Amino acid sequence: MNIKRYISQFRKYILFGNETTGDIPFPLYMKNRQFVYSFFYILNFYTQRFLPLNVRLLLCFCFFFLVYSIQDPEHILMVQGIYFFVTAFFISAVVGLIFRPRVKFTRRLPSRCMANTAIQVDYQLKNTSSRAIWDLRMDNFPFLNAEFVKGHAGSEYLAAHEGQHLNTVVIFPFRGVVKLPRSYACSSFPFGMFAWGCLGGGDNSVLVLPQVSDLDDVDLSFGGYAGEGEEDRNSNSNDTGDQEFMKIREYREGDPVRLIHWSATARLGRPVVKDFNESSHRKISIYLDEVYNPSILKERHLKTYPVFEASISLAASLVDWAKRNKVGISYVFLNNRTYELDGMTIEEEADYAMELLAKVRNNIDKSTPAFPEMETFCTAEDESACFAILNHLNDERKEFIKNHHVGTKIMTVNPRLGKVDGMEVVDYNEVLENSLRTL
Repeated sequence: MNIKRYISQFRKYILFGNETTGDIPFPLYMKNRQFVYSFFYILNFYTQRFLPLNVRLLLCFCFFFLVYSIQDPEHILMVQGIYFFVTAFFISAVVGLIFRPRVKFTRRLPSRCMANTAIQVDYQLKNTSSRAIWDLRMDNFPFLNAEFVKGHAGSEYLAAHEGQHLNTVVIFPFRGVVKLPRSYACSSFPFGMFAWGCLGGGDNSVLVLPQVSDLDDVDLSFGGYAGEGEEDRNSNSNDTGDQEFMKIREYREGDPVRLIHWSATARLGRPVVKDFNESSHRKISIYLDEVYNPSILKERHLKTYPVFEASISLAASLVDWAKRNKVGISYVFLNNRTYELDGMTIEEEADYAMELLAKVRNNIDKSTPAFPEMETFCTAEDESACFAILNHLNDERKEFIKNHHVGTKIMTVNPRLGKVDGMEVVDYNEVLENSLRTL
């Protein structure tokens, strides 16, 4: 029984990783070859952790020369050179083990960040040994879903019992919940041929939000509250219009300039803005189609699918615009799942919607139910301006476009769907390159 449990744990470790290696997300096209992919990932992970680049290159040359020397035994110098390298390698490993770093450290990074946006990673460390440490490097190996744009943090010299604060900059190119490998400090001192180290604590998980386009203007004239006056239904939510003025507050980054209360700003000597009753603001609802079939010729072997990511970024751009312009979010629909956000503050609605979009996974199953109950969706149309983003077309979706193109703004970023009456095609490159400004 114990053997079966150990085998099961080992299999889970190989397939999905653990706190040391972090999660091992595998490409969709791997399918049944996930075990092979994960095995070689873990092998590569530990190889890069313990063996510096120069040693890996020397090992490759040694294998080449070893094969050549077997075929031509007269080149005894090559064999002697290989023996010398192997001896030096083991001496370096043993001496490095004696001088290995003994540090206590933690890693700190934001719990949330945006994809392709640089964030700072901080390390707080202290040398717990009675001797100095040389050539200390933090997380000095490639992470699967992170890029260290300024290189890895490190310290050339750390005296006995000395503390130090280090930082570096990292970018997460892919959205989603990213579980990083556990923080690791290593040193290849004194000979640079083997890197010993120790594990630390701190933050290992980051929620990477979708990247957004900074929308300046979104037309909401096609939808709105049932029974509202014509003037309010046809007004853009950027216009404060007849909204009820409540109070003034200090200016926050992202507040529109038009809301600045100039007389109060001059009187107080600092910028303040008008704050309005949130209940009188317009609301939006967003539907996102999760079913996307990647192009076999162009996208099959990619880690991520640009068109599908652009559809999520488009939805996230609407959420970001709504938050900046004090527009509430009533519903988020992900295929047949409904999330009602009423009852939260505008900031909470936007944060929750962003979290939902960050965790969306591509679903290539065409039989997945496309829409929630139409009664709920119709309620969303009556109470808010609905935006629907489609990634796939079938009879059900075509019928939806036919019946809802008046009360819902229906869009797609997938150029393979072509032009369909009632559906607007948005260039996915504009979304991903942050050049989309109006909807």
